[in-house]
Amino acid sequence: MQPFRYIDRGSLATIGRAAAVGSFGKISIGGLLAWWAWVIIHILNLIGFRNRMVVMFDWLWSYITFQRGARLIVDQGLGAEVDIDRLVDQDSLELKKAEEKESVTTK
Repeated sequence: MQPFRYIDRGSLATIGRAAAVGSFGKISIGGLLAWWAWVIIHILNLIGFRNRMVVMFDWLWSYITFQRGARLIVDQGLGAEVDIDRLVDQDSLELKKAEEKESVTTK
């Protein structure tokens, strides 16, 4: 048996709508180009044509409609009710505050 050998292919991370950063060895990219690289690499690494299509259309729909995917798993116990609308409103408010703060600091 051959010993395990790790090959670093680089790093990619999304940082917003149509914005990402990436590094591949000595090459660093950012912005829209890195975002497209992130999208394509993630889609290509999915198993099966159907999975790729479902994820692509889901991401496209979310991008067009500005909907965010569910990113939190909250364990409230059995029988507990979660006010999803309140959570979404609170998340939207925090996002608007962050965008306003960013626009003030970039001016």
